Amino acid sequence: MWALDAQKTVNKPYVLHCILILRGRLMSEKSNVVTLRLSKRDLQRLEALRALEKTDRSTLFKEFIEDGLRKRAVNLYSKGKLSAGRAAEILDISLREFLELLERECVSVSWDSASVKEYLRAKYGE
Repeated sequence: MWALDAQKTVNKPYVLHCILILRGRLMSEKSNVVTLRLSKRDLQRLEALRALEKTDRSTLFKEFIEDGLRKRAVNLYSKGKLSAGRAAEILDISLREFLELLERECVSVSWDSASVKEYLRAKYGE
């Protein structure tokens, strides 16, 4: 199905069409088609992972996007460029879930931030 024809594809990027439906979204929500160009090497690495996990490309890309978004949000938070509340909003998770993610990633939480204080007040009162 996805066999590589080395003679026809030397030095040409591969074009993949993926329907991206991020985790947690309703299936009835309209999805977007995205075109992605990959080098032959990157496609081979992707195919190796896909074969090991026995999954389709679309699912693999969705997981890569989710993992990448989480990693970026944590990184930006740790650099002080993103608040915990805004990171949770971007990731479409609760503030509690983002704080738990920070804990799993061993990132210090700024308990003085307004969004964290507001969350604690709402959760536990004054």
